[in-house]
Amino acid sequence: VFADLITHPLSTVKTRLQVQGTGGGGHGALSYRGTVHALWRIMASEGLVGLYRGLGIVLVGTAPAQGLYFAGYSIAKASFGGG
Repeated sequence: VFADLITHPLSTVKTRLQVQGTGGGGHGALSYRGTVHALWRIMASEGLVGLYRGLGIVLVGTAPAQGLYFAGYSIAKASFGGG
């Protein structure tokens, strides 16, 4: 969960770069020249909230996934005599 909080702005920038020019924007959609340019344009036009847009649904998926991972790890560790 902590890693998602740190890396989500870069994921947002990556996604915006991927969809630009594919019709995913709309009229007046911003075009970005690169990662740093996209980061600054999003910050300037939408603020910090723009970089963290969509984080809620990411956390909704991450929390259960991490729970399942640690439960599976605990079961495997107990099954194979890891203590």
